[in-house]
Amino acid sequence: MGRAIRVCRVINAMRLGGVQMMLVKLLPALKDLGAEPAVCVTRMKGPVAKILRDRTGIKTTHIHVSGRIHPGSIRRLALHFREQRFDVVHTHMFSSNLPATIAAKMAGVPCIVSQIHNVDTYEHPGQRILDRLVNQWRDEFLCVSGAVRDDVARNLWLPPERFQVFYNAIDADFPSLARPRADVRTELRLTDENVVLIHAARLHQQKNHEGLLLELPRLLDEHHNLRVLLAGDGRLEKKLKELTYELKIDHAVRFLGFRDDIPSLMAASDIAVLPSHKEGLPNVVLEAWQSGLPVVATNAGGTREIIDHGINGFVTNLRDMKSFGDHVSALAGSFELRRTLGEAGRAKASLFTVQNLAKKTMTLYENVLAAKGRA
Repeated sequence: MGRAIRVCRVINAMRLGGVQMMLVKLLPALKDLGAEPAVCVTRMKGPVAKILRDRTGIKTTHIHVSGRIHPGSIRRLALHFREQRFDVVHTHMFSSNLPATIAAKMAGVPCIVSQIHNVDTYEHPGQRILDRLVNQWRDEFLCVSGAVRDDVARNLWLPPERFQVFYNAIDADFPSLARPRADVRTELRLTDENVVLIHAARLHQQKNHEGLLLELPRLLDEHHNLRVLLAGDGRLEKKLKELTYELKIDHAVRFLGFRDDIPSLMAASDIAVLPSHKEGLPNVVLEAWQSGLPVVATNAGGTREIIDHGINGFVTNLRDMKSFGDHVSALAGSFELRRTLGEAGRAKASLFTVQNLAKKTMTLYENVLAAKGRA
């Protein structure tokens, strides 16, 4: 089109989360391919806005949206899109998808894309009806896994073919960001004899930290050297800490809070666990694989689409935490099994690169713009 494609990614908040950190990785790759990316936040900036600016120079604009269909908020968004002359508005998650799609249509943006990152995102029928109505203005509707696609299609009464699956991705240099394993272990009061589990996730009911902790007494009986790192913060911290005291496992659990050094924590660990109740496509699985760790996870959402059971990890039923614990125990007891599955995971992670996702995304933008005579 003779100039860089101006792209605005719209999201409700730049808090620490998988979607937000994916933007930190993806937007520079899009810039390398000829896009001019920007971010618009509709509620609160959060710490990832600074991370994005410091690492990439890409700034975040805050335009507060009071409600999903608040007229004044939508007008402010539309004015911003029109003033910045965006070629593409690409929205994330329902709370931003709905108002930003309407605003982009009002502003005459030629390419409108929305994306869903998890299952069970619609809270009541009214949301489904509104999203189905505005969907006619979207050029593409992306989902991060087949499970998310099927869930959204069912909720909006639309054929699955209306949606495209764009899996998440990871930087190839993720492990190179880690500090030496021995140094990190020393800081965390871990010894060479410890077998370390890492659960890197916000402390939220969805991530099922409680289920993991309830399995830990049995696992510690079998493996006295087992230790658990919980990397993330959230409103459940006090409750979960109290549970460790009740179960007498507090000596084996480290509550690390918010961390921006996940590569280092992965390097210090031996097994990644993800006992979630629901997931879209968890970045943490890709990060663990890139770090050479095997993964034990529940079959929530898109998790079961990427883990090959018994090859690069283990997948268990959502409600079968005993089986989950059994697989953790098998890995804790065998360095060779951890090494074999970890190497297979690293090979699988090479399929999910940021560069490939950026190319696929740019091709989508270019095709839509070309079809509208805007190439």
